[in-house]
Amino acid sequence: MGWMAWERFRCDIACKDDPKNCISEGLFRDMADRLSEDGWKELGYEYVIIDDCWMSRLRDKQGRLQPEPSRLFYFFLLEIKHVCVSSSITKDRIGHPNWGF
Repeated sequence: MGWMAWERFRCDIACKDDPKNCISEGLFRDMADRLSEDGWKELGYEYVIIDDCWMSRLRDKQGRLQPEPSRLFYFFLLEIKHVCVSSSITKDRIGHPNWGF
């Protein structure tokens, strides 16, 4: 089980206008803290699921998707597993490239 951003935050990437509710490292760190500190982890909540709108429009040198550097960086999630979700379609909900394309 885990916490998924999409149900509450959808694809809010306007971090300058709405920093508390945008898809960003701060949001996922806060949710990881909540799982760990509020006892959810002990109840079986193991994952922070980063669903859509996490990736940059640009790929790395090997052609792989990468996090949007202005909003997301590599982070350690208090031993809580994390999953980055995408799909097999060529573009996500806001036009970012998806896995395999």
